Amino acid sequence: MSKRRFFIFGILNTLISNTILQILLFFFQISIATLISQSISLIIGFYLHGRFVFINSKLSVFKFFKYLISAYLLWIINWSGIYLMSNYGINKNLSALLLIPFIALTSYLMQKKIVFV
Repeated sequence: MSKRRFFIFGILNTLISNTILQILLFFFQISIATLISQSISLIIGFYLHGRFVFINSKLSVFKFFKYLISAYLLWIINWSGIYLMSNYGINKNLSALLLIPFIALTSYLMQKKIVFV
């Protein structure tokens, strides 16, 4: 059941943060654009996933710190992926979209196994 809720709330969070990312990629460097969108995703995601996906009533500072570290790692993966794909001639906006499934799966596993335990 948590996979279904993760998927639903993940779609909501992804739509918000990726819409912001797509817009920011027109105006900023990849690193800045992904950092801003990941920051927004971080705040929304910690609350939604903690409360409604992994049904965690105590969202502690320690859990937020683990969530923050996982988000940082996801930002590095996202930035690196967009950067590498754009160096191979793939549009950076398309690159960001192509990375969504990999980022989502990695995020789910990190939250389930490390963050909200």
